[in-house]
Amino acid sequence: MTVNGERIDWLKKMATGQNIGYWIAPGNEYTTSIPNAVQKIMYPSGMSNPMVLWKTTVNSNSNMDFYQYYSSSSTEPVAKTTSHRKNASGNYYAMLPSDKDTYNWVYAEVRLNDYHMDGLTNTKREAVIVHEMLHGYGLRDLYNNANQASIMFGSVSGTATRLTSDANSILNAKY
Repeated sequence: MTVNGERIDWLKKMATGQNIGYWIAPGNEYTTSIPNAVQKIMYPSGMSNPMVLWKTTVNSNSNMDFYQYYSSSSTEPVAKTTSHRKNASGNYYAMLPSDKDTYNWVYAEVRLNDYHMDGLTNTKREAVIVHEMLHGYGLRDLYNNANQASIMFGSVSGTATRLTSDANSILNAKY
């Protein structure tokens, strides 16, 4: 699907599906923002989708993990998400973004950069987390300024603070 001339999703998806557990690493300070973001995906305002996310305290039961780190480097993003597959030995490995058009994945890891997250309002933090979770489900960044109202706009200067209809349409189509 394209939005204002940009492709919003990868061809493949998280193979573990619409009903997944998420885990928050010990010491992560976003223990309120993450569940609030989960609610924004599961219960989008005026829309519906089949997504079910449940919190687990057992890391091995999770398909989406949340970590916090700190880097003041100007090249380091506010947050980043990696998708993982399993090799023939059953070990997880991070995929290249281009692989998401060829292979499904089973696990996503969201890393929140505390250096940048601390300067955001709670609403904007939750929007960043929703955006990153959507990467885990197979959505791509949008950079055309005409897409600033999409939750998938690739900069915190975007105006969306919750799941937008373009992203929700992808969740419904993929899952």
